[in-house]
Amino acid sequence: MRGDFDSHDGEETIFVLEGRVELCLEHYEPVILEPGDCAYFDSKVEHALRALDAPARVFWACTHIDAPQ
Repeated sequence: MRGDFDSHDGEETIFVLEGRVELCLEHYEPVILEPGDCAYFDSKVEHALRALDAPARVFWACTHIDAPQ
């Protein structure tokens, strides 16, 4: 899953509605989130999310700030 990692300015919140998902953040062991679990993190940290069950549904709120270069 390493090739699927993303990072950007902003913040993210994930709330699992149904199924199980695996959240991977750089520098941390992957964590399994189940219905009712949530996670919040700085989007500058490389991150990836994948469904472990089908169907899996999440509420995912993300700010994505395009900073001028």
